[in-house]
Amino acid sequence: MKSIIAIHTNWAKDLAEKGIFINGYGLNGEGCLLELVEGEIVTKPIPYPEMAFGELYVIQAESFEAALEIGKQCPTFSIGDKIEVRELI
Repeated sequence: MKSIIAIHTNWAKDLAEKGIFINGYGLNGEGCLLELVEGEIVTKPIPYPEMAFGELYVIQAESFEAALEIGKQCPTFSIGDKIEVRELI
């Protein structure tokens, strides 16, 4: 895990040098799902923790397609990492 974090830290630095990195946040692997059930908010474990994401990058891109191209540069694909690309609204 430490090597993965180091790789992402270096990528974030590279994106910052290009002027497109806005912010990044590491996320704890544990968490809870809040859900309204029969009129009451209940706390449940995340149903598929293997699908949870561990960090996010906020970048500035000219378009969604440009963001996809930036995402394709992620250096951890070779070790099985996956990326979601979404637009902030």
